[in-house]
Amino acid sequence: MTADDDLDSYAAARAPVLREVLLRLDCPRFLVPGVIRETVGRCRRGWVRAVREDDADVVFLGTLIATWEDRRRSSQWQDRVAPVLTEVAGLDPWQVADVLDDLVRHRRSRPAARFVAALVAALLVAAGVTAVWSARGSDDYDELPPAEVQPTAGLVDTVWYASGSIRLRESIVSVGAVRALVPSGDGAVYVAGDGAVVRVDEAGRRLRLGRADPRSPVVASADGRLVAWRERGGDVVLHNLDVPGEVGRVTGSELEPVAIDAGRLYVDDAAGSVALAPGERPVRVSGRTLLDIRDGARLYQAGDGRVRLEGPGGRPSYVGDGGDGGGTLSPDGRFALVAVDGRPVVLDVLGGVVSTGLGPGERAVAATLVGDGRIVMVVAVPERSADDEFPRRSASGSWELRTCILGSGQCVIETLLSAAGDVPLFAD
Repeated sequence: MTADDDLDSYAAARAPVLREVLLRLDCPRFLVPGVIRETVGRCRRGWVRAVREDDADVVFLGTLIATWEDRRRSSQWQDRVAPVLTEVAGLDPWQVADVLDDLVRHRRSRPAARFVAALVAALLVAAGVTAVWSARGSDDYDELPPAEVQPTAGLVDTVWYASGSIRLRESIVSVGAVRALVPSGDGAVYVAGDGAVVRVDEAGRRLRLGRADPRSPVVASADGRLVAWRERGGDVVLHNLDVPGEVGRVTGSELEPVAIDAGRLYVDDAAGSVALAPGERPVRVSGRTLLDIRDGARLYQAGDGRVRLEGPGGRPSYVGDGGDGGGTLSPDGRFALVAVDGRPVVLDVLGGVVSTGLGPGERAVAATLVGDGRIVMVVAVPERSADDEFPRRSASGSWELRTCILGSGQCVIETLLSAAGDVPLFAD
């Protein structure tokens, strides 16, 4: 293809080649999109000149490889750059030589850049919470043996866990015990039974990111690029999976990671809730416990067995029952899922309680809110006699996995699950 002045069109047209180059140079598949995005950003300022005066392929592929090298300090793949550029990208020998020359110049410039980056790192303190913004690289991560994978279409519109396996969008991945779970790109990040924090993708590739307090939740940004959890020592750590590496660490008392929204990490401490972002001073959000935040909407524990649901900017808002503690928001922030006397209750920010579709005598073993005003539940159904007017499946050995439209009572039974295994877990 002859490159024009449109960098985005060029990158899109060359995307299959760019992905294959990175994969052949040991870039994990789930990191590939982030490396390409960063390369586009690095190339944007001088792209017109590159197209008109230089070789676009040399400039872009050289920047791509330099970007990947900045993220990966190991050098085992570097002797394969020339053959990969020749075989995959189809570059001529002189083009390969130019890329390698640019790479050498880039390596010489990196020590000064790293020194400046370390010099501007700041220690931020607010209301008893200390945040250190750092840059620990992916060498701290460990590749684990691939997990067994069974390709299959997802049953429901969320990532979930049952009976030793994580159900992703297009596959079932066997990973053993899971204590906490969030979606991340084309896979998930989970806290294993031993406290290991692991990133897994649809192909079963696994990367151990660190270790968490086994009781800690794991939280992620909406795009899955940022994840955070609490370590056994009490610190909350923030990782960027695109870089990849640890980018922040928060210390304080009684810390609990809550959510990552709009680039900010929200943490509860003994005095309420705090928002933290790299390069900014920590901000005390509220003296109340924050339960969740999505797209600017917030759910607080209001006290006296109540919760407060606030839309973006604090309006509209609604106070309702939620005495069992905990709660999550729907992806658009309009609905809140809380528990009252062990039963799931959905609150609407516009006011009132919305029907979940759970019938009389039925019990929700697990539940989560998904897009388009729907709820997914694992339901234990009471036994019904054969002559019942509306016969139902027995709950004596199986649960129903359902998707229901909020407020309508309309539900679809997606499948039956064995009641003999672990209680299913939905991604937060």
